[in-house]
Amino acid sequence: MQYLDRHLTDLDIDESYSSPDKPRLNAANLHRYLAKLLYNRRSKFDPLWNHLLVAGLDDNDEPFLGAADLLLSLIHI
Repeated sequence: MQYLDRHLTDLDIDESYSSPDKPRLNAANLHRYLAKLLYNRRSKFDPLWNHLLVAGLDDNDEPFLGAADLLLSLIHI
């Protein structure tokens, strides 16, 4: 979890410097990013053994709830 915390903090800092007027990191994009990060680590045989829930609003200000873990990525609204 500490790896994810550091990684997401760095991502937030990069995001705030690259586009300060309109953030692109909403709940749906964050879920997609984390699911790909977990898949990438699993493919390298260095998995992160976490189950993540992402809740928030998407681009259209609609509720978003998604889950990602070691094996799969689920999206529920």
